[in-house]
Order: sequence, then structure tokens, then C-alpha cells
Amino acid sequence: GAPRLQGVQLSTQDWQLRRDALRELFGAGRRMAALQAQHGPHLLELAWTQDLLPIRQALMAHGQKWWRFLSGPFKQAKAQLQALMTGPVPKATRDMLALVDAVIEHQGAHRRYAQHEALGAALFGAQWQRQQSDWDVLERITDWVMQLHDELGRGEIPGGILAFLSGGNDAGGLGEQAGQIEAALAQMKTHLDTAVAVTGMGAAQPLDLRAAAIDELARTLDGWSQDIGQLYPMVRFNALAAQLKAEGLEAVVAVAAQADDAGLILPAYDQAWYAGLVQQAYARHPVLQQFDRVQHEHLIQRFRALDLGSMQHAQAQLAAQVWQNKPALNQPGEMAILRAEMNKKRRHLPIRQLIDRAGRALQKIKPVFMMSPMSIANFLPPGKVEFDVVIFDEASQVKAVDALGAIMRGKQVIVVGDTRQMPPTDFFSREIDLDDEHNETSDIESILSLFKAAGCHECYLRWHYRSQHESLIAVSNAEFYDNKLVIFPSAGNHPDATGVQLQHLPQALYDRGRTRTNRDEAKAVAAAVMRHALEQPHLSLGVAAFSVAQRDLIAVEVEMLRRQQPAGEAFFSAHPSEPFFVKNLENIQGDERDAIFISVGYGRNETGRVAKEFGPLNRDGGHRRLNVLITRAKMQMRVFSNFTADELDLDASAKHGVRALKNFLKYAQHGELEVAQSTGKATDSPFEDEVLEALRDLDYPVEPQVGTAGYFIDMAVKDPDRPGRYLLAIECDGASYHSSRSARDRDRLRQGVLEGLGWRFHRIWSTDWFRNRRQEIVRMVEAIEQARALPHGRPATATTVPTAPDEPYVIVRGEPAPE
Repeated sequence: GAPRLQGVQLSTQDWQLRRDALRELFGAGRRMAALQAQHGPHLLELAWTQDLLPIRQALMAHGQKWWRFLSGPFKQAKAQLQALMTGPVPKATRDMLALVDAVIEHQGAHRRYAQHEALGAALFGAQWQRQQSDWDVLERITDWVMQLHDELGRGEIPGGILAFLSGGNDAGGLGEQAGQIEAALAQMKTHLDTAVAVTGMGAAQPLDLRAAAIDELARTLDGWSQDIGQLYPMVRFNALAAQLKAEGLEAVVAVAAQADDAGLILPAYDQAWYAGLVQQAYARHPVLQQFDRVQHEHLIQRFRALDLGSMQHAQAQLAAQVWQNKPALNQPGEMAILRAEMNKKRRHLPIRQLIDRAGRALQKIKPVFMMSPMSIANFLPPGKVEFDVVIFDEASQVKAVDALGAIMRGKQVIVVGDTRQMPPTDFFSREIDLDDEHNETSDIESILSLFKAAGCHECYLRWHYRSQHESLIAVSNAEFYDNKLVIFPSAGNHPDATGVQLQHLPQALYDRGRTRTNRDEAKAVAAAVMRHALEQPHLSLGVAAFSVAQRDLIAVEVEMLRRQQPAGEAFFSAHPSEPFFVKNLENIQGDERDAIFISVGYGRNETGRVAKEFGPLNRDGGHRRLNVLITRAKMQMRVFSNFTADELDLDASAKHGVRALKNFLKYAQHGELEVAQSTGKATDSPFEDEVLEALRDLDYPVEPQVGTAGYFIDMAVKDPDRPGRYLLAIECDGASYHSSRSARDRDRLRQGVLEGLGWRFHRIWSTDWFRNRRQEIVRMVEAIEQARALPHGRPATATTVPTAPDEPYVIVRGEPAPE
């Protein structure tokens, strides 16, 4: 026994001296195995031996920049990394760095492993499998040998060592046990073969029970038992795989079998399918290959110029025709009568007699007459003057009986009006101004209603571009127009376009019993008017009151403040665009201003109760008056009220006008309808998805489908420095582009309206995007950065001029002619 013990002692001594080297060997081996298990499926075997330090330096230097895709070193490093991978390069720079760092760390661990590889081969014998060794087993062997060395050094012999070395164990009963084990293994193999044959599992690699470890076999069988519910999906997968292979789609089956996320298989297939269709379309249609963005945009600009030029030409042609048809000043007859009247100092002929005696000459000189229906009856004798076209504006306020005289004087009639605005009243036929509460006029049939009932051809005008802020029309669009209006979103560039605001005045009381006014509210309105005159004199202003009494009181309060603060007098007496006014609800139709102040006047009285009396809104048709009132502003509207929507308790019998007022006050207070908002709508096409994803990859805040009603911009880039403002509108030639009814709408009018609301545009053509995506991304980035560098001011408002007709016409307005 001594020589054997002596031999063991010498061997363990050798192990003891190399303890630190063995620890370093185990650590290096484990680290290499972990890195290969984590990143091996994504890298070629060649990658573990390559020098990737230059790639890492390029990624660190340029990978965090937003313009990295323009950097040559970054693109070269990315291409080099792609050559070492089994799949696509990760999109994120941090993921690419993780792969490179894993290879570099693996190489360091391999150098430490190589230093001690010979030691491992000498000490472990058959257990040594180079880099594929079981490092946990080798470490346990090392610990056992070192522990044995320590115990022998202390003179201790572990239990069982001597018995094992002396061969004293009795193995006489092992033969019977071995036979039982063999029989059990044979029975288990039979059952396993049956299971494999039935399920098809393991058919490609039959399970060898004799070669398999007991714990490995147990894990395999436990996995089969736990996943028994996956048999049907496997059978279904195999059936579908057979169908795909029959269709020649073996590559799809291979990808599906190895996919970690089954939800990505179908989108990936769709992407490949549609990409193939795009290539086929390019091959079949040479016009797509020959598309030139510069030439096409030049054609659009040329079309816009020619379209505007055609309108200007029509205007000039009409003016030339009128000039050519003018009678000579020295002609006899009717021109002699006109010459005599022009030379008179007094005792001129009445207008009716003048038109009766010289009507044809007057019409040659002035072919367009603008008159009210009553003025036509008073000044145009029947049969003396005829017109080619008679146009009724604000026709909802023209009574049918008043319009017949104008209709009889024309060959064609065009009626323009809104049935959702105020109907005809007796207001225009009286010389005195009646109070609204005692005005018992009802909604009677207008000329507009008469023509609708006659079945005349109708054209619904849906575009709304008066309001520079969407909130100014949002309530009317929802309450009165069934959300049919096309409202163009504002870019948020105009600081004066603030929309609807509510100024709550709970201390102001409505004097219902005596004056029927709200004095404190009138003072608040007057004070706001003076602040506007001093701080925003460039914006025109109008004040509207629900009642005549409140209108008169506001006018008095404003007059008193004007005398106290003469600095603002220029705003009231010489405004450069439109004069200031104070009107009541009944006579504000047809007016519009940049800013409108609305005084409700009614509401909480001295008892503290909110009375449900709101003058004309309580009558039938009151909602029309409210619609007129709340659509007069172009940029801002302030509502003065001593109560809020929550304080107005309505029942089922409330009129539509009062219910609409409640909704309007609620909107003015809480602003529940956001302006130029993200709608949550998805993009219209995969093309737009790709553009959106490219912008977000560059860390630009972008929202798709921006708008409120009727029309939505494909996507808009937000201004990170000014919340609520958009830098750029990006339009694709997708659904919204090709759905336009005409080239004029698509390429000039719609974009002109949006530019007037402060938008800057950048258009992407799908042919250019699929041909050279990188170049289009660069163009987008340049457009965004140029928009960011521009000042926040509003660009010049785009205007549209209606085409002039070839023949003279007369315009008949629905309000009285000026005195």
C-alpha cells in the first residue's frame, strides 16, 4: 500500500502547486462558453478570431450621432460587422457594441485559457475535452483532489478509501440487479419507441437510452409530459409546412421553424411579398423607373402658376370686355341724360327715374349691381334692366316674397346661404331697433328654403378656412354641421390665434327685474376692449351681446373708457382693416373680425339662481342665431359669462339653442377638443409606415394623421422647443393625395390654405423613396433643420381668387344697402 499512497501524494502535490492556474483556467473556460452560448447563434465561427477593435472605435466615435448614417467610418464599420454575422446587423448602436465587446472579451479569455491548456490536458486525462470541457465537473475533481491532499497532509485517511483500495466490497449480488436494470431499460425503450413512432418526435435523431445520461433522459421525458398540449400545434405546423413546401415556399418554413417570435413571421412575409410586387411594378411600368422628382415638382409649380394666371387672364378679359362695351361719353340719348345729371349741382333725378330713362347706359358702364332685395324693388323699374345672373348671398335671411322681384329681372339665379344660420326676420323692414325678448318673429320660409324644396341643384361647400384656430369652429361643426366640415389644422405659428376662452365672472349679476342688463359683465367687456386696443391694435375686434339692452350698456361703458384713455383712440377711429363694432345677436350675421368678445349677459341673478332665459336662444330657431354668433372670429374668441356649463341645469324640454350654449360654454372652459392634435389614427400605407419609422429612428418627435376633421396631414414633426407648434408637415403621395377630386385641389388650393395657417411642407414621392431611401432621409432632415432655424413668425397668407364669369352679373345681398 505504501508505494501507491506515495504515488498519490506526489500527484496531489503537483495539483496543489497549480491551484491558482487551475482557477484561472476554469474562469476563462466558463467565460468563453457563456459568451458563445449568448452570441454564437448570431456570429460566424470566424468572428471569434477577428480583430474588431477598429470597428469598436468607429461605433464609439460616430454611433451616437443622429447623422451616423451619413458617416463613412460608421457605414464601413457596420458593413464589416455584417460580414461576420449570420443574420442582419442590429439597428441600435448599443446592440452592435455588445456584439463587438463580446468578441473582444472572448479573445481575452481565450489568451488566458491558452496559457494553461497544457496543464489541463496533463491533469485531467479523459475528462479533458479542451474548450468543450465540463468546467463544473473539472472543478469538483480539483476540489476533491485538493481536499484529499489536505487530509492526507494532516494524517487523516477519508472513510471508504481503504475499503475501495483493498477491493473488499462484495459484488456477488450485482448480477441479478444488472439483469433487472437491463429488463427495465428494454421495457422503457419499447415504450419510448412507441411514443416516438406515434408522435413523430425524435424521428430524425433516435434517443439512445444507453448513451443518454439518467438526468438528461429524465429532463427529456418531463419536457414531453409537460408539453403534451403542444402536439396539436405541432401537427398543424407540419400540415401548413407541407402546404408551403408544395407552393415552393421552403424558405418560409425554414424561417418559421427557427423563429423566436411567431408574430413576426407574417409581417416579414408581407414585407417580402410587397417588396417583390414593387419590383415587379417597376419592371412592368417603365414610367415608374423614369419618374423624376425635380421634373414632377416643376410641373406642379408650373401648373399652379398657369392656374392662377388663367384666373387673372379671365379677370383681365372681363375688364377688357366691359371697357369695350362702354358707350362713348359724347353719345346722344341715354348718355346725354347721364352727362346732364353729372353736371348738375342740385335737383338730380331720383334714382328710379334715372334708371328708367338711362338704365341701359348705366348697365353698360357698371355691369355689376350690388343691392338688397328692397333696393331692387325701389330703384329698378320692371322691364328696364335685365341681368344674366342674379346671385343671392346670405339667402337664409331673404324672404321669398322679397326675392321674387330680383328673380324676375335675371335669366339665371344662384342662391348662396346656410340653412343652419339665422332665418328671415322683420329686422330689415323696420326703422326702429326692437328688443330681442319682445321680438316675436318666427322662422319663416326663405328663398333658400324655397329653392331647396323645388329640387334645384345643390353644391355643399365643405372647406372652412376662415378660422385660424380650429377651436373657433369645432363646436359649430359638431353641433350644427354633423362634423361634415373640412377643417384644416393650424401649425401653431401665429401667437395671436388663441382660440376660444371663457372668462368666468361669478360676481356679476343679471338685473332681470329692472334694466335687464349685467352691468359688471359689461364693465369687464369694456375693460377687455380697451386692453385689446392698447396691446393688440393690429387685430380687428367686434363685441356681440345676447340682447339689445346689454349691447347698449357695453357701448356706453366702452365710450366712457375711451374718454379716460385717449391713447387707444386710433384703434376705434382709424383701424387699418376693419372698424370696431358692438352689436346684438340678431344683426351680427355677415360680420367677421380677428377677435370677437361675446357677452352672455343673462344667467345668475340677485337670487343666486341661474335663470334659463337667454332671449332669442329660447325660441325655435335659436340654435341658428347661436351658430352665427360663435362663428364670427378668425383668430380668438372670449366669452364673458357669470355662470359655467356645469351650473346650467337643463331638462328634456330645453330648446336646441340653449343646449348648444351649454356645450359651447363647456368647451370654452375646459377645451375638450384639442387643436391640431394627434388623432391616434394609423398611417394610410406601409410606405408611410417606413417614413414614420425612419424619422423616429432619428429621434425626431413625429405624429401621424394630424388634424381635427375632414382633412389630416400624413405626418407632422413637432417642435421640441415650443410645445403645441409643428415644424414641418410631411406629405406622401398616398391615399390623401390621390383621393383629391382635381389637380387644383391636390396641388394648389389645399396646400395654399394650409400654408395660410402657418404650415411648411415637405413632400416625399414613393418612387424616390423606394429607389434611394437614404437620399430621401437626408432631404427630410435638411427640411426639418431648415424649418427649425426659421423664425417663429407666420408666413404670408395664401389667398384664392374665384374665377370671374364671362358675362355680367348682379349680386343681391341679404342685408340693407348703406344709406
